[in-house]
Amino acid sequence: MNHHDPAAGPLSSGALRVTEVWIPVQENGLPLVLGLGEHAAVLAMTSKRSLPGELPPGCVVWQRISLNQLAAILSGDVLVCLHPDGDVLGAEVLEQLSGRRLVRAAEHVRKGQTTLPELWTEFLESTVYCLAADEPGTVAYESDGRCTVPVFSSLLYMARTVGDVAWLSTTGRDLVAQMSGNYELRLDPGASYSVTLETDGEYSQG
Repeated sequence: MNHHDPAAGPLSSGALRVTEVWIPVQENGLPLVLGLGEHAAVLAMTSKRSLPGELPPGCVVWQRISLNQLAAILSGDVLVCLHPDGDVLGAEVLEQLSGRRLVRAAEHVRKGQTTLPELWTEFLESTVYCLAADEPGTVAYESDGRCTVPVFSSLLYMARTVGDVAWLSTTGRDLVAQMSGNYELRLDPGASYSVTLETDGEYSQG
């Protein structure tokens, strides 16, 4: 076993020895996020036999989930603390598993370090999350003749931003395919790296 002191910060590299974990899930379906020094983290048990006798307060079930799926629903600032191994998986490791590459691509576009086509490629291949409309489809807001669809890179960031709401997940490619006419897709509204992608291929900040 490779034990790691959380106070020393997250691990940034290294081979992942596990592919699935058990996490405590709350009534709203989201994993429990705990404080870990200056960081936020999800506790992930690496084997069923290591599960404690009781769930943490506010949780309803231990959910079995792949690390890939877990990384995809977490926002970029949340770590994964493996128990009983003691490893803490940081952003660099989790990016290898999930759509966090989409956030990194958006950051690079904002800084002029990558191109719009590269961001679009990452967006189309990523799993994204949207607010579910009362009728089948996503929530869109209209202003000045333009329709804007909030799009979130992770389920946890969406919950932090808009609260406990109905949601749906899809790939960026399928989302764009459902759009008729020109739409603005606003990635992670309110985030420092937020960008607006237009279905006609344009891009803007904010």
